[in-house]
Amino acid sequence: MIPITIIKEYTYCPRIAYFKIFTILEPPTESMMYARESRPSLQNIYEAIKHKLSDRCCIEVDRYVYSSRLGIHGYVDALAICDKEAIPIEIKLRSSPKAIKRYTLHHIVQLVSYAIAVEETINKPVYRAIILSLEPRSVFEIAISPNIREIVYRSVKEIHKMIAEEKLPRSTPSKTRCSICFYRNICINV
Repeated sequence: MIPITIIKEYTYCPRIAYFKIFTILEPPTESMMYARESRPSLQNIYEAIKHKLSDRCCIEVDRYVYSSRLGIHGYVDALAICDKEAIPIEIKLRSSPKAIKRYTLHHIVQLVSYAIAVEETINKPVYRAIILSLEPRSVFEIAISPNIREIVYRSVKEIHKMIAEEKLPRSTPSKTRCSICFYRNICINV
């Protein structure tokens, strides 16, 4: 099974996904550790998102989800399970609706991957997902669109092929990402 975080990495840069699967894992960065330490409690998550919930819901934190059909799995930060729908919740250190739409397709792909896995895991539809940003403190929704689902399906298929063939994929078209990449020295030499 492919971890959902690998799908996110593949969308950001296919080579990062390759290196994480076939070589060494990137150590946690300072921002990753800070985000883990700053995670809100279940009560704080509920208080932050309750205005986005339309009916009775229970919230589970670090919920394991999977899709046997796609061969993906992972732990969604939180999951609101409501009467008529399920809502994956991702907690990000810094985010905004504008940033998500302009710069971070990989975060949207991650959320939609979780949505697909949630639907199969608990057999409830997912129409939207919620991003809870810690800095600045904000909450916003992402629609789970058919177009993004297609990106997930295509990416998962490409990742399965990459793993089967053990073939180095293309690098990101955005070379500015390379300057801050943990794998840049390995990638340049390949």
